[in-house]
Amino acid sequence: MIRILLSALFCSILYVPVISLGASQEAELSTPTQVVAAFQKVSHHEIFCEDETWSSSEPIKVGSKFELYLSNNFYKLFMWSQCVQPKTPPGYVELTRTILWDIRFGFKNGGREDMEDNIRVHSAKTKNADKAIVKVMYDFGTLKDLVTTYTLIRENGHWKIDDIAPKGDFVDGDDQEPHLEHSNSIKTDMQNNYRAAEERYKQEQAKKSAAPKP
Repeated sequence: MIRILLSALFCSILYVPVISLGASQEAELSTPTQVVAAFQKVSHHEIFCEDETWSSSEPIKVGSKFELYLSNNFYKLFMWSQCVQPKTPPGYVELTRTILWDIRFGFKNGGREDMEDNIRVHSAKTKNADKAIVKVMYDFGTLKDLVTTYTLIRENGHWKIDDIAPKGDFVDGDDQEPHLEHSNSIKTDMQNNYRAAEERYKQEQAKKSAAPKP
């Protein structure tokens, strides 16, 4: 019963509004490569769900531009994991914001505003009519040709990013510099953290129910 309730709450709190694209915007996002290229241009602040002062005190509005790029399910997980907002189940600190904050490059604890000049689409392959793979290459300091792999699906007639796999080698350097790490599947990482938070929340609720009444 609790799991059903949590799932219902997750769907209601992270409801994804249907956005109608204008003709020009729809044309700009008509191929997997165009969707990924546009997603690469989203500011670091927004990817981290921070405002321009890097303050997360105010929740980012659900219904920002991310639903233009991410699949329905991936968008819900992204908002739960990355963004400051009321969460169900609660966003235990060790289960959220421990995902790579800039999921495009594998930045764990910061961002780089000068990355755009170092980003290039390396290859794109449509596996079938409803699934595509786009590989993006980028440079980070002395590390060259690092690769982030995007999996896209067709959803409601539009190409959407359904998973991201940043393959940055770990950089161990000045603590003030971002560190690069990698993941085989950001979506899987987020799903595992969500399930862990859901299970912990269920256990906490059961303890409260079993506690003697004052």
